[in-house]
Amino acid sequence: MIWLAECPNDDQGLVCPLVTSSGRVILFCDSGGEAWLDPASVSEESAIYPWQPDWRVTDGVSVMPGTTRWADARDLPDAWRTFTWHDA
Repeated sequence: MIWLAECPNDDQGLVCPLVTSSGRVILFCDSGGEAWLDPASVSEESAIYPWQPDWRVTDGVSVMPGTTRWADARDLPDAWRTFTWHDA
């Protein structure tokens, strides 16, 4: 698993890229469940909190359990490759 930063809301979580069922790659805290749509906007203030029952992050993007997978470097959008990614 690759990760971008420590989760700003939970010092024990990592912000990792996640491939959603729609194929969009988003960022997701692996312990707190917060989401972000852009690596440049990862902050406590910009966190999106997907809640049950639909786990919606934004239109057409959901993180419903069982429909996502952790992304690897090959999945990253080209614009995201300029950020520093770490291996877990």
